Amino acid sequence: MVILGGASFAHAGELDRPKLSTQEAWTYHIMVEKGGTARERRDEIAVVRVNGDSLLVRTREIGSSLPAKEQIFGFDWSRLRSVNGEEKVVNQPLSFPLSVGKTWRVEYTEENPNPLHRSEHFVSPSRVTGWESVAVPAGEFRALKIEVNGSWTAELVPRVVTNAVVVKGGEKSALLAQKNAIPAKKASGRIYKAFWYVPSIKRWVKSVEEYYDSNGVRSERFASELESYTSGAAPAPAPEIGERL
Repeated sequence: MVILGGASFAHAGELDRPKLSTQEAWTYHIMVEKGGTARERRDEIAVVRVNGDSLLVRTREIGSSLPAKEQIFGFDWSRLRSVNGEEKVVNQPLSFPLSVGKTWRVEYTEENPNPLHRSEHFVSPSRVTGWESVAVPAGEFRALKIEVNGSWTAELVPRVVTNAVVVKGGEKSALLAQKNAIPAKKASGRIYKAFWYVPSIKRWVKSVEEYYDSNGVRSERFASELESYTSGAAPAPAPEIGERL
């Protein structure tokens, strides 16, 4: 069953965590911008298994020959991975129960994440800003907006850069190697994310994630919009709390 459209009333109070089942799936239109290039795709996200404290979720790119990816998420769609040998939450779009004004924070430091960085530190404070009307391919919805205004800091490793220099002497020339030492230094940038959560869809219908470099230039953007939501059964009507629009 495909559920389109949204509730026509404003909510108040708290929104509890929805009950998810293996009969549910979401299809999103995805736009990825990185390194001056943009790529569109369509992803199907389906619940494979509901565990005691987590979800096993399958993500499949529609029309691609690549195999689907199965990954563990929290019930708040938080993503966990090993950081310095310890499992940590590195992304948390939601925090139930949700209510306007609620805040939470994800923060972690990773040592030696890549050959150029000695460490990376991420701070992602989230806040529920309020209800908004939003239009996506699946329809128009009243959604609870969550915003993240975060930052990243990286400590770069010292390194040596070798440049080739041509030295001429009369009719002869020689190629010499010139080495320049680059000391360790720090770099920092900003992170912005937004999610539009709809209770009847049990997930967000729209999301934006943006990353900015040390010069304030956007280096990467990830955006998604819901095309359809499939459930084995129609969701129960949401309680009409607050005033109708």
